[in-house]
Amino acid sequence: MGSRMHIAICDDNVADRKQLERLLGRESDARKDTTGLLYLDSYGNETAILAHPMVYDVFFIDMCHTSGTSSLTVVRELLEKGVSAPFVLCCSEVDYRTQDFPEDTLFLDKPIRVEDLRRVLDHAQQLKDSAEKTIELREEKETHYVFEAEILYAVENGNYTDVYLTSGAVVKTFGKAELFFGAIEAEHDAFIMASQRVVLNCRHIDGFRFPHTAVMEDGASFKVSGQCMQYAKQMQEELHALP
Repeated sequence: MGSRMHIAICDDNVADRKQLERLLGRESDARKDTTGLLYLDSYGNETAILAHPMVYDVFFIDMCHTSGTSSLTVVRELLEKGVSAPFVLCCSEVDYRTQDFPEDTLFLDKPIRVEDLRRVLDHAQQLKDSAEKTIELREEKETHYVFEAEILYAVENGNYTDVYLTSGAVVKTFGKAELFFGAIEAEHDAFIMASQRVVLNCRHIDGFRFPHTAVMEDGASFKVSGQCMQYAKQMQEELHALP
């Protein structure tokens, strides 16, 4: 069984937007016992959809009635924000197939046929299920989405946990280190709770020092609790053996 899918609609034609909402609602009911429910947000302008785009697994777009905005500009702005989810361009007054969209863009003709909608949803679900999951890091004013391999370690700092990235950046997330670990451990087994205040990514452990110390790729070193040491060594060996 697949996982639930988050869908965004960006369409400046109210009637078309409502119709797609109804079609997707019916598809959600049909899929709840197989691939999972569909969660839907619907927008009539690009400002709203660009606010938090990384939460979506697929975008349905048709913007052809708003001055200064087009479907192509919306897609380009989403790409600039780091979106990798598939785009479905819904062709009505504009045949988007003739425009310069990314190679893997999907297209639907309006009025949308149920069988065509199911086809693109199946494709989007396959992409979601096979994609590497990102980790959400929330600061007070900004949210970052990073891949597992981009995180070196996280260290509790008062009421915050500082997450150190391979890029050299440090993201200050709110909450204790245990909270950070609890949010990621189910889907990312490369991480260990080295101590009450420290979370380590085993793929970035360079080696171990006596007694019970992990040395990271950037030179930082951390004590590892006795019950975690064996798992840390096992994971570090397995992850370093991967191509």
